[in-house]
Amino acid sequence: MQGLTPPQIAAWLTSHGQIEDPHLGDHAPPYLVTCYAPNTYMAMECFLRCVLGQLMAGCDCVFQVTDPYPSEECRDFAFYALRSEAGEKRSLEEAPGFFIPPAERERAIALFAGTAMFKWKAYLYADRQQMTLYNWEGDIFDFWSDSADKCDEFRRLMKGFELKEVDADPEADEVE
Repeated sequence: MQGLTPPQIAAWLTSHGQIEDPHLGDHAPPYLVTCYAPNTYMAMECFLRCVLGQLMAGCDCVFQVTDPYPSEECRDFAFYALRSEAGEKRSLEEAPGFFIPPAERERAIALFAGTAMFKWKAYLYADRQQMTLYNWEGDIFDFWSDSADKCDEFRRLMKGFELKEVDADPEADEVE
């Protein structure tokens, strides 16, 4: 696992045909599934293990924190301990990301699950099919891909974990 600066993250994403920050950016991969995230750490960890082990199997990934707030001293300590164990000494502002090869997927799970539980915002980008998992402050996940099949696989994982898809049309839930 190697720490990455914002320019290094951008270069990796470009070289792998990924779209940077599809949640807030001007462009996104063509297929999107949005679901409510698991609500316990154990369920989060297990779900992410399935995403990385099935959908993103064999992929190099880039993990990036985009918003580490709200934060508390205990959260900062835990996250910086994970980063330090991986050899990263720079601040989160200087190096908000990590390159994570397939052999280190457990570290990706720890980082992504930690940020979700801390209610931070983070991305996990895969090196193919524009697969991107985004954590909205621990409550909602977005999954993008240029493959409808990968989004269908993501939906099957959601169903297995009894995660609900977020309706794209908020008026569809209104009672008339």
